[in-house]
Amino acid sequence: MGYRKDNMKKTLSSLLTIFGLCILSVGCSDEDTVMKTIDEESPVSFDGRFCLISDSKNQVKACYLLHGTQYNPEEKLWIIPAADIKEEVNLGNGQTEIQIARKYYSSDFFPNTHTAYSLYRLCSASLNNSFILIFYDENGESVKESSPVCDPAIFPVKCPWDENSLIMANHGYTEDELTEDTIFFYNQSYEEKKLVAPLSLSALIQSQAPWHKGDDSHYLVDFTSVTIKYAENRIYTKEFDIKGYLKKKYPNETNEPSCEIKNIDIVNAYIIYTIEVTFHNGNKENITIKINSKNGQVVE
Repeated sequence: MGYRKDNMKKTLSSLLTIFGLCILSVGCSDEDTVMKTIDEESPVSFDGRFCLISDSKNQVKACYLLHGTQYNPEEKLWIIPAADIKEEVNLGNGQTEIQIARKYYSSDFFPNTHTAYSLYRLCSASLNNSFILIFYDENGESVKESSPVCDPAIFPVKCPWDENSLIMANHGYTEDELTEDTIFFYNQSYEEKKLVAPLSLSALIQSQAPWHKGDDSHYLVDFTSVTIKYAENRIYTKEFDIKGYLKKKYPNETNEPSCEIKNIDIVNAYIIYTIEVTFHNGNKENITIKINSKNGQVVE
């Protein structure tokens, strides 16, 4: 009987040990999954569900599920290249050389999608300082390339008046003088459209000011007094001088009053400013200015 009791004790002890090791191994497997925190420069999708993380060792950008500000390295979904693209160049006399054809610059999510794009600079002499975009699908597969954009005035940015589009812009020159920009639009199907625009538009796009949509052809930039109008394949701007208007409205003011735009409404082709005017003595007055966006004239 004593022998049997000893065996039972040993068996029970062994079972408890095995059970304890199983629990320990499960606990360790959970602890082995270490969440990592994204840095401020990591691109995040519009809805905060995915992020792009640089893997410099493998020269790729990897897409991960995002949990707040952290991601699980085991939840990698797809990767896209993040390296210079090289090609063999014929130097003549039967000699060749491997050279950088496209220099990698950056990657990001396309606006309001879970797909990505990358920016490359073309290194050939004939396309010096030209850039292209490579677009990817939701599996990280390359699907399309943009036309070269020479001497960019604006690098890829979400279109301020169409949140589902991406834009770039290049400088136009005539005898080495800046004339106008060409805005390149890319929609979510990666279709490309070009519009000629005045130089002032590039500055407005980069100002990060909010845009207000009116009808199908007029847009307004807040706090700048500039209206934007489309006509065929060209963009026009019309300016309204608010300070000049106030000077005429208050001719007896020795010191020029300051103003602050409080509200902007767009009704059909009319832009309605609500402005708070502050005079030198500290008094304030709210006025309304209604402007015809087609000709820039004030409607009294």
